[in-house]
Amino acid sequence: MLEHERHLRRASELCFAGSRPPPGDCVLGLTRLQRALDVADPWEAFAGLLRVNAQFCAGDIGVQQALARGPDAWVYAVPEIDRLRENAAELIVRAQQAGVMRQDFTVDDISMLMAGLSSTMAVSGYDWRRHLEIILAGIRAPA
Repeated sequence: MLEHERHLRRASELCFAGSRPPPGDCVLGLTRLQRALDVADPWEAFAGLLRVNAQFCAGDIGVQQALARGPDAWVYAVPEIDRLRENAAELIVRAQQAGVMRQDFTVDDISMLMAGLSSTMAVSGYDWRRHLEIILAGIRAPA
């Protein structure tokens, strides 16, 4: 197995181990997404989840590299990805119905924005947290 494939498999196991998350809980996993669905405020449920996911990504170069490679990199976790997409879509629809999220934002946009954010994390001197807040401002529905 190639080195990058080992990183991708590890990232898949860490991020999508719904029944056995690593210590501190896997913030990209199903457990965290289920918790986000319980947050009453539709915008904070979505934005909070992205913030926590980004924090996890910032601490794991394997996840950053997998995100940079795009959706094809997650072939080791297809069933988990499908469940994540379903639950993330529910968060998005809820925020859109509440009028707090752009109507044209889709679940497919998440991997793209997280890949861009991950690339910011790799550059010394770039503030990925600021980048994330700019992304979130662009996703939020106009007032």
